Amino acid sequence: MPRIVLFDADVISHFIVNDMLSFLPVICKPHRMVIMDAVYRETIMLPGRKTIIDNFLRENGMTTISISPVDINVNMEFALIKRLHPLIGDGERTLMAHARFNDEIIASSNFRDIAVYCEENKIDFLGTLDLLAIGLKKRIISAAQCHKFMEEAINKNHARFPAGITDITKYNCTKLEMLD
Repeated sequence: MPRIVLFDADVISHFIVNDMLSFLPVICKPHRMVIMDAVYRETIMLPGRKTIIDNFLRENGMTTISISPVDINVNMEFALIKRLHPLIGDGERTLMAHARFNDEIIASSNFRDIAVYCEENKIDFLGTLDLLAIGLKKRIISAAQCHKFMEEAINKNHARFPAGITDITKYNCTKLEMLD
């Protein structure tokens, strides 16, 4: 059954610096990629990103979504996360609260902030390397493209991937079936 994949700004940024943002909807198929308003606002803060994101949304027939003001559970959960975890940004809080009550998948590279919460609340989540591994498995991205991607994300975005992982073929992705 297709689900929604909610993307955080860090993952979007890694794909932007590699000029591979258009790969994300293909990697996610049959699931639908969604960018929430709070994540959109975080992403466009960097110079030149607004045009890239706006074009991407238009080309893929997408719009951003926000938490509905009448969705009391999600709004209360957002407030609780904000109170308990003040260092987590609004984008991630939004994803976490929304995914908890809507059976959605979170795509974020910031496992330090989201992993425990997602595991406690049975929320599926993926990181940038998981998406690359899935793209490699689906033959959307080559191993050489993944290697270049990782280098660029580290050099331009200061990405922090798991220690010692410099080659996608050495990454033990346990979530390869998640986006089938």
